[in-house]
Amino acid sequence: MSSVILHIRGMHCGSCVAHLEKALRRAPGVQEASVNLATEEAQVSFDPDAIGIEQIKQAVARAGYAVAPEQAAPPPVSGPATGYAHSPHAAHDHAATSPPPHDHSAHVQAGDDEATRWRRRALIGTALGAPVVLLGMAWASPLSGVIQALL
Repeated sequence: MSSVILHIRGMHCGSCVAHLEKALRRAPGVQEASVNLATEEAQVSFDPDAIGIEQIKQAVARAGYAVAPEQAAPPPVSGPATGYAHSPHAAHDHAATSPPPHDHSAHVQAGDDEATRWRRRALIGTALGAPVVLLGMAWASPLSGVIQALL
């Protein structure tokens, strides 16, 4: 069992994380995949006899994301950093490592479907609950509690 940490580009939300984890876990030979949105890293445990790192990177690409190329550690900054231009972060080009924009239409469609289901449930609940409330208030008698219980 081997493990690798890949730097992922193109994730924007928790749904992207779940989508990538699912895609990685489906790859043959991958035992476990854990993706962190904040650090933009995917830790993948895999069987090296069944799958290689290049095939894992291809699974990431098929899911719609990019693996950032491995870079050597930046040289240490001497003295206090006095701004962004003096930091090691300024040395690399974000445009070169950015993947093409991710299509969120599947996430949006799933959210719309769920909203429609909840809206339908609310309307049905209101339609069934309104008669109970109205009939319970209409008869103010000693049997009101019994009527409400029966409804």
